[in-house]
Amino acid sequence: MFESLLTELALAQPEDPHAFLVKGLQKMTAEELAKLKAKVKGVSGSDFNPTAPDEQKSPHVLLRLTAVEGKQQQVLDIMTSLKNQILKTAGCVEVTVFTNEENQVMAVQKWASASALERFNSSGAIAEAGLSFQGLLAGPVDYSVFTAEGNTERPEA
Repeated sequence: MFESLLTELALAQPEDPHAFLVKGLQKMTAEELAKLKAKVKGVSGSDFNPTAPDEQKSPHVLLRLTAVEGKQQQVLDIMTSLKNQILKTAGCVEVTVFTNEENQVMAVQKWASASALERFNSSGAIAEAGLSFQGLLAGPVDYSVFTAEGNTERPEA
């Protein structure tokens, strides 16, 4: 099956070959993927996940909330509860919550793909969660999405 996928790739010459391959790999049966993984592991000696997300393109969400004076712990408690709910969402890879001494709570979410984040954003969960913060925030929520570009490895010295 993988060999035929490579042939299709060569013939189709898609604009985004990586996306083409990932889509093709996702269509493979579990048995076909197991055979491919075994072949690759036999050659490379390491585990291989052909349908793993492209870490370079995984969207990261940064949420920054500023609590009303004396309400930071309540905001943190709500954010921690939401973190546990968000982690159960398909496509959510990681959620980390931070605080500082300026009444701020920050959450960083890592998503497997832009489509997973879009599905979450359109689910209504954000609007529902926003109701939990009524009267606790000193201003609007700062919501930003970032995508890593290029090589994120350390350069050799």
